[in-house]
Amino acid sequence: MNTCFKCGKESNREVVLDVHGRLHALTLCDECYKKYEPKVTRKGIEWREIKRFRFSYSVLFIESSKLGELISKASANIDWIASKMSVLGIILSILSTAFMIYGIVDRLVRYNLITIHLLKHRVGLMIPGIDPILPLIEGLIALLLAMIIHEFMHGVVSTYYGIPPSSAGVALFLGFLPFMAYVKHPGLHRDPWKNVKIAGAGIVGNAILALISLALFLLNAPGIY
Repeated sequence: MNTCFKCGKESNREVVLDVHGRLHALTLCDECYKKYEPKVTRKGIEWREIKRFRFSYSVLFIESSKLGELISKASANIDWIASKMSVLGIILSILSTAFMIYGIVDRLVRYNLITIHLLKHRVGLMIPGIDPILPLIEGLIALLLAMIIHEFMHGVVSTYYGIPPSSAGVALFLGFLPFMAYVKHPGLHRDPWKNVKIAGAGIVGNAILALISLALFLLNAPGIY
């Protein structure tokens, strides 16, 4: 039994950190795992206490360790499936990146003044309330839901590999516009491939949400078929 790096309590929880290209393993108890987050600086590792509310650069961060616990508990029955599907997420990430690059290049080739074209027609900006095919309220709700599911899948797979989220939260631009959702797990897995699978899990959640949304749209859109 090892002792916690922060408080000295006995614990078997190991946290692996990448410090300037080298892996460092530290021991944290469950309480400190949920209370502190590591910050790698030039001097080394600084442990900062997680704040429930934090305002930085016009963005309000709302974070809670209980949300991290909730994700870990919710993943009990789907973590194995999600870990296997995360490989699909890696493939989808590569394909979607290639598709976006193709779309950008295609627009640049077709329109010399791409910015003027987008501002004139507004279609393709994908900004809620500005793009005519993406209404403001519905767009913000969809954006927030997509971000939450994306981060939830990260938390599910990281839990499966023994790195449960220490906390989770949302970031609101100007205090009310959804900016991002996130999960925190202070550390990495020793196996780089498992870290890649954790990273690839988020897009699987987005793909599932997209398929469900498309199915609902086809079922409810009159005359679509």
